[in-house]
Formats: sequence, C-alpha cells, structure tokens
Amino acid sequence: MNFNPRSAVLAIALFASTAALTPVYAETHQQSTSKIIAAYGAFDAAVAKKDASGAVASDAPDYVGYDEKGKTEVKSKADDLAQAEQALPMTSKCTSKSVVTKIVYDKTGATVFETQDQTFTFSAGGQEHTGSVHSTCKELWVESHGTWLRKTSWTISETSTTDGKPDAG
Repeated sequence: MNFNPRSAVLAIALFASTAALTPVYAETHQQSTSKIIAAYGAFDAAVAKKDASGAVASDAPDYVGYDEKGKTEVKSKADDLAQAEQALPMTSKCTSKSVVTKIVYDKTGATVFETQDQTFTFSAGGQEHTGSVHSTCKELWVESHGTWLRKTSWTISETSTTDGKPDAG
C-alpha cells in the first residue's frame, strides 16, 4: 500500500469535520435532571427570601405561562418578574416547596411534571391572613449553553385557600 498525501489530507479533513460535529461533553440525563431539580430548589429559596429576580432566574427570556384553562397568565420573563415584584412584597412570610414528579427527555428538551405547595402570610383590612396554593404543572425546559431554562408552563390544576377556606374560582 502506497501512502497518498491527497488521500491523507482528505481523511484528516473528513475526520476533523465529523469531530467538530461530535460534542466534546455530552450531558447525561442524570446530570440534566440534577440541574433542573436544583433550579426548582433555587426558586423555592428565592420565594422564601422574597427575591423576585431569583424566583424567575430559570425562566427563558421568551417564557410563557398558561393557567388550567389555557389562558396566558405570563407573557415573558419580564412579565413574570413584574408579577413577582408586585406579589412578593405583599407577603410577610412565604414558603414554597416544589417536587419534580417526572421528567421526559426528547430532542427538544425536557418535559417536567411538578407539584408546588406555597404558603404565605399577608395583611388585608388591618388583619393578618394565611394563604396557600397547591398546583400541578407540566413545564417545557430547554438547554442553552449548559444551563436549563424553563420555556413554557401549563398549570394542570390549582387550588388555593385563604385562612383555611377554599378560594372562589
């Protein structure tokens, strides 16, 4: 077999072009799951500190949130931030507990099913009140440069109470 410089150059070019398409670091589902669950934990911690920016840190810029009837509740990350900046200061105490119940990965990202329980204390009419919200959501997360971002959220169900009594609606 004779060495052919032209074939060698073509082989090197072919290898280099396919190597460029092969990611140097491919994140496993386990690593992705850890990052997504950590983002929910960071959200819970931010809510407890009444940190609106921290509460929306994992939102993609074009994040959209829908209520259980399919109506758009949040139109963007900026909209979510404005709502959090309005709501969180009205509470004197707030807790949040997010639990991821299932993650399904596909080529576009991850579909995350989660439940969330929030409790909060607020003043109205000169009296302290306690509220709670329990929700179940389906959320689409996408990976961007090693960071997982929440792109879309659909509320499947939600119940809320004020002073232990179910809220209307």
